Amino acid sequence: MSSTANETPSKRYFSNEIFESPLELVPNSKRGKHTEDFDILSSISDDSFNEINSVEARSFRDDVQSISSGSAEHLADDGDITQSIHLIGDTISCLQDDAVLLNETVANLDKKLREQQKQIEFLHKLVSQSIEMNRALQSRNEMLEDELNTAKAESYSSSSCLSCDGTYLWKITDFTQKLADAISEKQTSIYSPPFYSSPNGYKMCMRLYLQGDGQARRTHLSVFFVLLRGENDAVLPWPFDHRVIFCLFDQSPAKRHIIDSFRPDIKSNSFQRPRSAMNIASGIPRFFPLNVIQQSNNPYVRDDCMFIRCLVDFDSMPKQHVNTICTYNLALPTTRRNKEMEELINKANSKEKEDEKSEEEKTINSEELSIKSNC
Repeated sequence: MSSTANETPSKRYFSNEIFESPLELVPNSKRGKHTEDFDILSSISDDSFNEINSVEARSFRDDVQSISSGSAEHLADDGDITQSIHLIGDTISCLQDDAVLLNETVANLDKKLREQQKQIEFLHKLVSQSIEMNRALQSRNEMLEDELNTAKAESYSSSSCLSCDGTYLWKITDFTQKLADAISEKQTSIYSPPFYSSPNGYKMCMRLYLQGDGQARRTHLSVFFVLLRGENDAVLPWPFDHRVIFCLFDQSPAKRHIIDSFRPDIKSNSFQRPRSAMNIASGIPRFFPLNVIQQSNNPYVRDDCMFIRCLVDFDSMPKQHVNTICTYNLALPTTRRNKEMEELINKANSKEKEDEKSEEEKTINSEELSIKSNC
């Protein structure tokens, strides 16, 4: 009895002083889904608590507190996890939206890249076609230039009296303008009107580079001989193998004419039968220094005109007669001039023979004298 009496106050102390119900240990805001567990605890009557000894009550209280605190911590952790899960879900959703946008951007860029590659291929084809067209145009321009030069030569022949004796005196007018065109490379060369070796003979012309050609460019006047396609080429002997003589006239009283000549290289295409409108020009690149021609008071250009004569030597005349023949009185008719030149050549040849005979006689006399003196 005594023990029972002693235990009763402690039970009252436990029930009255410690807590009325286990729910007091857990706030209502943190009960959550564990509310049913706390309701079971709250259904325990005060009498039942009174029957629990103080030690068991304390132990039970500690257990309840531990469960309550653990549940509260568990509830707090669940809230953080839920919030993190929501945040991760939102991030994943944003990343998915960004991935879709990135895929669309990549697809657009790929489409543009393919279009640009097509444009590059198209431009490459255009460039290739342009290069081919330029080459074709350049070749065509060269052909047109040759045809134009031939047409010019033919136009000269229709407007002027053709020479048919293998010589031609070329008057070059507007020399200053032609020289300026050559310096600016607007027109580097000019052609003379055509002339013939005979009425049925070779057709030919001169070509003049006022600023020089090849290695003589900008240093010398270059003059060339050109064989043209003629009407009677089929019955003429080929290759052309006659010496060609050029004469630049000194228009002053001094008459210091510039005369030079060359013999054809019969292996060159320049002197074969022409297969096109004209053969390649051949002649004397370093004919006369430009620094003399470009002087304002030079005797070779007067009244803005220059005279060059071409002569084809069919008779293989001696060099000492070339100067006389080239500069012989051009005012005379061709027949008379040729006759007088022939007489002049014959006289010169006779004089040479006489001189040779005289030298031989002198030699013989000197030998006879030396023999007599030795005897």
